Amino acid sequence: MSELFGLIRSRNIVLTEGAFFDRYKRIPGVKFDDFAGPGCGLYDQASRQVIQEIHGEYLQIARDHQLPALLLADTWRANRERTKKSGLPETINQDAVNLLLTLEPQKNNFFIAGQIGPRGDCYSPEVALTREESRDFHEWQVRELSQTKIDILLISTFPALGEAQGVADLAAKYSIPYLVSFVVRRAGTLLDGTPLDQAFRAIEATQPAGPVGLYCNCTHPRNLLEALARYQPEVGLKIAGFQGNVSRLEPEEFATSDTIQSDDFSDFIQAVLELRKKYKIPIIGGCCGTDGKHLAHIAEGLKQSPDID
Repeated sequence: MSELFGLIRSRNIVLTEGAFFDRYKRIPGVKFDDFAGPGCGLYDQASRQVIQEIHGEYLQIARDHQLPALLLADTWRANRERTKKSGLPETINQDAVNLLLTLEPQKNNFFIAGQIGPRGDCYSPEVALTREESRDFHEWQVRELSQTKIDILLISTFPALGEAQGVADLAAKYSIPYLVSFVVRRAGTLLDGTPLDQAFRAIEATQPAGPVGLYCNCTHPRNLLEALARYQPEVGLKIAGFQGNVSRLEPEEFATSDTIQSDDFSDFIQAVLELRKKYKIPIIGGCCGTDGKHLAHIAEGLKQSPDID
């Protein structure tokens, strides 16, 4: 972790992935469970090959641009409840991490994040767990991931503060370095209405250890720029990672759309680069609607930026 921690603290670029979950499930013939996501694909030879190819493409883009890579293990839906309901092995978290290790066992300038998502829908704060409920519900998965070779835990796509705090408590308890990621409205709040600066302060107060940094995902970069403009610059400077989706729709509109609405490609890339330039966000990638084309253009823009060492 120390190498990744150093890159984040020095605000050096680490290229993470474009979309995986959304991209994978749209490929005909792959194993996908609406409850557990792509986890069942780990145990099907053809689907496993697709998983390796998508992650491998993102890793190669980082290699082509001589950037450190952060790959995200497919554990976002691998909590105990979903794993049991889908009839998947309880080793699913370990198996997902091990799959990424097959891409490059030596992990040269390559890091792995284990992901944990909310119990319910990531766009529905009304079904989010309380902090105490979250600690009870998510402990099994945090403990499982603590026994793998991840470099960091990404607490990802949370719509409400309380449930994210509960997972942060667990990461601190099990001594796992962690990042906490929220979906953010243009108005500068989480989906539960918590102002972004208050949410960041609450996560930073986690004991006995605060996060390596804060993170935003599943938000269009223009929307995040608009949200951050409502605060002092130091709020944006707390952000250690960003993965943007391609639509400027508000989260609820985006979640209920039958197809992914993609706004202007060039403006998306430019807005990502503006976020990097203004707030020196170290971990950069894409979310829903992005693919290798988006990530390659982002990487090229980052390499041409004057603040890249």
